[in-house]
Amino acid sequence: MMKPAYLLCVAALAVGLISSLTSSAIAEDAGQNYQTFCALCHGPSGGGDGAGAATLQVRPRNFTDCGRMRRVSEEEAYNVIRNGGAAANLSADMPPWRDSLTEDETRALVRYVQGFCNDNQSAKMTKPEKP
Repeated sequence: MMKPAYLLCVAALAVGLISSLTSSAIAEDAGQNYQTFCALCHGPSGGGDGAGAATLQVRPRNFTDCGRMRRVSEEEAYNVIRNGGAAANLSADMPPWRDSLTEDETRALVRYVQGFCNDNQSAKMTKPEKP
């Protein structure tokens, strides 16, 4: 007969594995959703320099600008993605994606977009090199 503690450990391991696989799938989906819904304007690397940006009066947000991105809360980003720029007094050119993305997909997309801010990269660009 198996001991309850052993069964509990096996169950926890299984849940962790499933959770890890689910998290990986959600992260992969977020990347695909970014390329589908955002990259045209925000650029494939989040720099606000996508091919569609040239047609807009207001340049799309540069997600690699860490100083700016630190001032945007997850809830603010979520609101803009779900409800469009006008809902946050930003450019109306940013469309709402609530009919295209689920709430979970939107939250995953927020985390994905936040990942474009790389402080290490930013520090390398702003600090002068030592001789």
